[in-house]
Amino acid sequence: MTNNSNNDYFKSEEFINNLRLYEDSQNAGGGCILSSDELADIAEYYFEKGAAQKARGVAEYAISLYPDATSPLVFLARFYINVKRDYKTAYKYISRITDTSALEYFTILIEYYLATGEYDKARQTFIEAEDNIDQEDSLYLILDTAYLLYDYGQTDEADRLKERIEDKESEDYLKMTARSLSERGDNEGAIEILEKVIDKDPFNVDNWILISSLQLMADKYSDSATSAEYAIAIDDKQADAYMNLGNSFFKMCNYTKALNAYDKYSKLSDNELGDILRARCYFCMQDTAKAYQLLMVAKDKCTDNKNNLIDIYKDLAIVCGWSSKPETAFEYINLLKKEKYKDAELNLIEGSILLGMKKLEEANDVFTIGYELSKNKQEYLFQVAVSFYEHSYDKAAYLLFKEIFTRDPKRIRGLAYLAVTCNYLGFEDEFLKYLTIAVEKNPDEAKAVLGEMFPNSMQPYDYPEYARRTLGKK
Repeated sequence: MTNNSNNDYFKSEEFINNLRLYEDSQNAGGGCILSSDELADIAEYYFEKGAAQKARGVAEYAISLYPDATSPLVFLARFYINVKRDYKTAYKYISRITDTSALEYFTILIEYYLATGEYDKARQTFIEAEDNIDQEDSLYLILDTAYLLYDYGQTDEADRLKERIEDKESEDYLKMTARSLSERGDNEGAIEILEKVIDKDPFNVDNWILISSLQLMADKYSDSATSAEYAIAIDDKQADAYMNLGNSFFKMCNYTKALNAYDKYSKLSDNELGDILRARCYFCMQDTAKAYQLLMVAKDKCTDNKNNLIDIYKDLAIVCGWSSKPETAFEYINLLKKEKYKDAELNLIEGSILLGMKKLEEANDVFTIGYELSKNKQEYLFQVAVSFYEHSYDKAAYLLFKEIFTRDPKRIRGLAYLAVTCNYLGFEDEFLKYLTIAVEKNPDEAKAVLGEMFPNSMQPYDYPEYARRTLGKK
């Protein structure tokens, strides 16, 4: 969906008055005199707040008043593409758009073709758009289409469009270059570029949230939390900043602080995602009853967002698996299969449940199928290794971690896990070797994975010396 927060429109007096007028008219059961574009803005506002049902309701109300209005039809088409994954209904709304020279018409049609895998039609639609839209919209066409191409994994095509931006020092070009680097796995390079963007505009809250997200992907959890806190200092009503803050603390295994951030996110977002995130905290705090309760609340709330419903089923399967309720866990696995959800992650979950049931051979078979489905085989192997580690199959975890780092010697994610499995297996020399590398290359992960082995107040860089003294090494 579009993001109007960049220009603070949702904070403007004009929008606040329009929102009040709409809500008052709804509460009174009467009509509303707002235009179709103004109603579409309100739908976007509700969507960004996480109120998907409300957002859809506003857009449907708008087209009941203005059947041919472009903006609400585009909103509903995008809603059905991104939220419901109902491409047939999405196309019905697109086909109702009468202003077929509008930028919005072409961008939603391009998104539809990308979502349905019709890449040639998407390219042809872009060419048609260039010939039909107003010249002043040409940059927006390039930007919107390039970001859609990144979203749908067409990175090379997006890069070619990016290079058509004339001002190579512009924020648009720099941010898109950062996105390109991130898509190619170079999060460090993306962060460097965004730091330059922030230097030019240090009070842009969206850029702080963006760099926080990139730092999370680069396993720089402390940096990500700091960036999220900067965003909150600029605007303490930014839900995504609290989500990033919570995710950063979650990755550092500080579940109390993560829970606090997710609580604040939930107060700003009227959807089930806050309940999902808080459930994960309670699960990691070993309160599976509370986790299950929150996930059931989330399931009852979730009526529109298919992506969230899939996450809820996955999390319920995991929670039930760890709660020694494998039959119930597999009920949710089967629900995911009925949703036609076929992904390597489902095999990870199913395999992990089987490990918990001590069915090692069956788990290996499921993991193997997932490996074939996986688009990122290195990351998949890492997740399987973590699952073996979590279920106390230390030798199997050790062998997999070793294989991962043999394949990718420059990898830093997972070093702490390799160190801890060496410790459990009594491989003291290897433990000290990988512990030293882990605290140097990835101190946040070292703190999260290895912290319980050391005094609470100790910093990761002191772990190796403490371990040597404890093990009696010189």
